[in-house]
Amino acid sequence: MQKYRVHLQSFLEEVNGQKRTTISNKGSRSKIWVLGSKNPNADKSVQWDDKFPNFTDADIVVINLQSLNKNVIHRINKDEYKLARDLIWDRFIQGSTLIFITARHTDEISGYLYDEPQYIEIIKQENGNNRYSRVDFPIDYLCPLKLRTIDVPRGSNIVYATDHPYSEYLKLVKRYDFFYELSYASLGIFQGLVGSALERHDYHAIESFRITDRAGHSIGGIYQVPQLNCKGILAFLPPLTDISFEKGIDKILEACGRHPIKENPPGWVYEVPFHPIDQLRNKLCGLQQQKDMLVTKIISMKQEEHLLKKHYRLLYETGTELDDAVYDVFKLLGFHEIRKIRGPEKEDWIFEFKSLTHHTYGIIEVKGVEKQISKADVQQCEGWVMDYTIDNKNAKGILIANQFRLRPFIGSKDVRLKIEHNLNKYANSRNICIIPSPVLFDSVNSLMKGRTILRNDIENIIINSKGALERF
Repeated sequence: MQKYRVHLQSFLEEVNGQKRTTISNKGSRSKIWVLGSKNPNADKSVQWDDKFPNFTDADIVVINLQSLNKNVIHRINKDEYKLARDLIWDRFIQGSTLIFITARHTDEISGYLYDEPQYIEIIKQENGNNRYSRVDFPIDYLCPLKLRTIDVPRGSNIVYATDHPYSEYLKLVKRYDFFYELSYASLGIFQGLVGSALERHDYHAIESFRITDRAGHSIGGIYQVPQLNCKGILAFLPPLTDISFEKGIDKILEACGRHPIKENPPGWVYEVPFHPIDQLRNKLCGLQQQKDMLVTKIISMKQEEHLLKKHYRLLYETGTELDDAVYDVFKLLGFHEIRKIRGPEKEDWIFEFKSLTHHTYGIIEVKGVEKQISKADVQQCEGWVMDYTIDNKNAKGILIANQFRLRPFIGSKDVRLKIEHNLNKYANSRNICIIPSPVLFDSVNSLMKGRTILRNDIENIIINSKGALERF
């Protein structure tokens, strides 16, 4: 513990400007960023709606969780948010300082789902029953050590050391209404520990400068996690109650050696009626509503784009990904009952020809290969047809071929569509229809352009085709 206190004192001297040990290509001054608030004294201020920068450039990051709520989280680009979390944690492992202004969870948390950015929210309904809802990104998603907050009646007695490095900030904290417990699982998983590896070790952070209530419950503190190979320092500070967070963040930056450029105006200033400001605020409110509508529309269109991009798998994938892509296309073309009725070692998909008077199955085998398909591929499809014939069932073999799948599509489409002469002749003799996967891709493209493609027409083409099929 004494060794840790020496290290912590060294850190405190550094952030207060008494000692400089960090050398970078931008000089020895620590870079201090603020996330979730604007502050002119920070090197960079990032709002939740902003595009997230590369957080590995920062030495100290002050994160205001009080400005984060579910409406804000809904607007955040999830991929960018997860990348920001990963970069923040990577930098913390290497030695950055993270300072969190904590926030209670908006509702009771049932538990995290592994290390995914989701949690289960329990909502009490009017009838007394609980409703469970999966919510993207919990409030403390960016925290390396997870906070399980416990609500308590409002208290006013906060206990901390007189020489606490953030004492000037803590003097502004007049009340609290929750304390927290820590969890190390997410940081352990991020460091590659899973299952029994986590269970075999009782991980604890080294804690100093605790902030508690009079019963010793944690309201804040400074932590290190050397057991998980983290060199960084983590600080949790309780939220302010009577003044603006901007003024509180000023105090945090002062503790880190960054003094205010100018005094922030008192909070009551902006409550004074001022006609041009009121008009501007009304206009900004209207623009924000338009922005929210556009953001919602953009999110919806991006989701649609993501789904449409899955059809590209027809041109390069193999295995189950290609199987699923073929399934999606047949569903899109009206074959809603396409399914798998035998084990995974048998044919990939099966459907029933609706346009035929006699009951006939379409037996689909899917192949994705780097060169051309082989006779063995056709024979495998033929074998599945024979299984049904033995059971006195009519069946038509359909081989979906994604050959030369790794060649750039533009410039290789012709060779992808062409089936080797002898192989095509063999498939013809066995009544096997070979459909190159680009044919399916073209059918999706045509469908999206507005062309009407009837299922009955597709069935007739397949049932009457032997060998390679060039188009629907």
